[in-house]
Amino acid sequence: VLIYLDFGELHERVCQGHDAADSKSSDYELWTPSDGRMGGKCLLGHKITYTRRKRDAQCFNPEKHEHKEMKEHCACTAEDFECDYGYMRKTQGGECVRDPDVEPEETKECKDFYYVTRG
Repeated sequence: VLIYLDFGELHERVCQGHDAADSKSSDYELWTPSDGRMGGKCLLGHKITYTRRKRDAQCFNPEKHEHKEMKEHCACTAEDFECDYGYMRKTQGGECVRDPDVEPEETKECKDFYYVTRG
């Protein structure tokens, strides 16, 4: 049994305006993933902007479609770092302070080095 499905008529046209993303005449938009911090601009130290098809665009990407992305590095801030075990931030971006709800670990015997946490 051989079944042939032709999906060619599902979309009427190929998407247009890849080089003019975010314009009214374009089927594409610029999108930057974010976790909401840093004004929504940076994620894991980078700002990456992708060109993607608009949700309401009634078109399809051609088989040989180039996905554009623009990359920038962001300056590190205190928000880029997590507090050590037993520490927490009282305010977003503030200093790490000891968490009163977590019992401190006992010092273990060591032979060469022992690292004392500072938060």
